[in-house]
Amino acid sequence: MTLDMINRASMIVFLVMGAGKAQIIGRLLQPKTEADRKLPAALVRPHQGHVIWLLDRPAAAALTTMSN
Repeated sequence: MTLDMINRASMIVFLVMGAGKAQIIGRLLQPKTEADRKLPAALVRPHQGHVIWLLDRPAAAALTTMSN
């Protein structure tokens, strides 16, 4: 599946679990550098759809703000 095909989807869901993913999730959802903005998952920006991130607490640990 290509990035263009993914970005044409009406809904994209990322399901992320585990503390081992916390650092990369922080970089993806709260990017600080150009390198963070160029991570493959950061390039998922649907043209007309929505992105939903489902994270467990360990995966979200590096985020500075959280929403339930």
